[in-house]
Amino acid sequence: MVILMKDGIYKCMLFDGIEQEETDMILSVLGAASRHFPKGSTVLEPGKSPGTMGIVITGQVQIIKEDYWGNRTIISDMHEGDMFGEASCCDIRELVPFSAVAVSDADIMTIEHSRLFCGGRLPCSCHNRLLYNLTRSLAVKNNTLSRKISHITERSTRDKLMSYLSEQAYLCGRNSFKIPFDRQELADYLSVDRSAMSNELSKMRREGLIDYRKNNFRFL
Repeated sequence: MVILMKDGIYKCMLFDGIEQEETDMILSVLGAASRHFPKGSTVLEPGKSPGTMGIVITGQVQIIKEDYWGNRTIISDMHEGDMFGEASCCDIRELVPFSAVAVSDADIMTIEHSRLFCGGRLPCSCHNRLLYNLTRSLAVKNNTLSRKISHITERSTRDKLMSYLSEQAYLCGRNSFKIPFDRQELADYLSVDRSAMSNELSKMRREGLIDYRKNNFRFL
């Protein structure tokens, strides 16, 4: 059964430029279904054959890669209206290489990728717009991952922190900003040791470079 939570769906890039009435019709054709996930639960497990892509309707979801020994890397952070799994759906020969975990209580809507690509009962104008929006979404995600690579390939923990925090300040348009991660999540995102990162943040504050309280930061 499709449960529509309007704001999260209408914020999704997949439906950009499509009227709300048409969006409701499209969701029905695409076999959309929603499910609630409690905080800490797994939304998508790695190693599965992708059959659907997901849209975050409410809450927060993190895309995570974990190695054999349990070392965790946060690939991306998803909020209301964000999509995940669309790249895997475009190449159904590959198994899903990541997991998706609900950081807070979350409602997720899934869409069957086979119906999205074949179009079926969708008007041509809607189908063309959906495929165009999907391509845009993949391009945006590719750029986001490229920026992440630029952070984690910096040589030192300080350089990684400065690269990431500078980007966040730029995106906010001011020197005071809030990041979406706690300390452990930030360490996992930047692929650094948490203790070493916390020590480096303390040094940077003592040197008058930054100030912070929890996940609120300010460049001095």
